[in-house]
Amino acid sequence: GSALRPSQALTRTLWLATWLALSPSCRPDGRHPYTGSLYAAKQGAKAKCRAPALVHPLWHALQRRYSRPPARLMARPSPCPNLIVMAASVIAVATSKGGAGKSSVTAATAGLLAQRGRVAVLELDYQRDIALDFGVLNDPGHDGGESLSKAILSGRLSGSGISARPNLNYFPGGPAIEPSSLMAVSGNPYWTGMDSKLAEAVEEIRDKYDFVLIDTPPSVRSLQHASLLAADWLLIPTPPDLGSMQALFGIASRVVEVEGANPDLKFLGVVAFRIATTATKIRSDVRANLNEILGDAVPQFEAVI
Repeated sequence: GSALRPSQALTRTLWLATWLALSPSCRPDGRHPYTGSLYAAKQGAKAKCRAPALVHPLWHALQRRYSRPPARLMARPSPCPNLIVMAASVIAVATSKGGAGKSSVTAATAGLLAQRGRVAVLELDYQRDIALDFGVLNDPGHDGGESLSKAILSGRLSGSGISARPNLNYFPGGPAIEPSSLMAVSGNPYWTGMDSKLAEAVEEIRDKYDFVLIDTPPSVRSLQHASLLAADWLLIPTPPDLGSMQALFGIASRVVEVEGANPDLKFLGVVAFRIATTATKIRSDVRANLNEILGDAVPQFEAVI
């Protein structure tokens, strides 16, 4: 059928998180972290500025990311005016721990965005979980990551991917983008991804899509670099366990490492994942923990999954 594998509840929650419930914390001056508008004045009593106490030093280096979106993202009006992210945006979904919901969030969000515009999904994770979510693992067009491998190393994304849904093209991952394969093809046994050409390939297809989502592997530093170098925005899903919370520092380190090459990368936010809708105490504790770790450095989604 045309339905995505994530449950209807997950889909509904992701819809709210992506379209309606994005409520990042305001800056100390009460202004919106991205647009600089008087967010607190518009939201009234609902707006709350989080105190920056107890923030890990790594996040202080990321504070200046409270700025306007890159100018190139404002060239065309957004087809979805309720969304803060502008048209032709490239969103990397990443964290540094496996099982945190990256592929599920990427697949479900892509399906939702495809109802409003043209979407491309690039799966840099060679485990091919998104192919399972879309039901295209055995599709004749599944090339095992060959197209993405060429895009990473040469800057050209061949073909148009697999039409997984209306308005949604999927470029599969697979064995061809395993680190050992990329090292062999590039001829560099120490390939770190910092010279990845994926950003050039994404730039070539930017005019064809309204959104490009990149599913990023949790523990492969080189592919994390490639993903973040090509992205405009970073979305971080995190379950409530301590290991996932600590993984935030790992992905923050990758952001700092690519900062010089991609200064336009911004945080879309952190979304809490795998929390029951009735678990209000857990939800409250997770928000408190995220607030302690992130402070004002990264906005949090109001909705949880």
